[in-house]
Amino acid sequence: MENKALTAALARAGFDDRYYALCERYPAGSKRCGVSATKDDVAAALRTAGARYTYDPRDRSFRIDPRHVNGLAWHGLFVKQQGGALDLILHGEAPDAPSYTAGGSFALLAEQVARARGGAAGGSARYPRPCYNNDPELLRAIACDFVRLYRECLEAIAASEGSFALVEPDCLPAFCAAPFSWAALR
Repeated sequence: MENKALTAALARAGFDDRYYALCERYPAGSKRCGVSATKDDVAAALRTAGARYTYDPRDRSFRIDPRHVNGLAWHGLFVKQQGGALDLILHGEAPDAPSYTAGGSFALLAEQVARARGGAAGGSARYPRPCYNNDPELLRAIACDFVRLYRECLEAIAASEGSFALVEPDCLPAFCAAPFSWAALR
């Protein structure tokens, strides 16, 4: 579900153009082959970028630079796919109600921002993602660009006055706003 306040904040920052430019700098399709980067390679790239991170082995993602901005706890996710493509994600959730979320993959957010700005989604691919093509130097460069773009997203959110939760707690029916209890279901 699209979050209009988040889309508007990212549109003001030119997020779509910046993300598509990042993908064009690091396109897929190199003939270079080899072993995919290890967890330690990605961790080293994120350290080079100056990011604080934690690794989640369940989905092999790196959660970076968690921060509280405009009432939500935000973090970036850096997910390495097989073959060298990377999924970059912006995620925010209400600290007291994790089901109230905002964000998404950079590719999806860029598409939403492009549409909101009155243009077509850019980029050369249907779902554009940067690719490091199993090159450690490219991995470090992409990590630096991702961390920079993620931090710019947080600055745009901080400068905005909108609410970023998909569902506002005061708009919920009374039975949804009440604390959950298994006993109430018996």
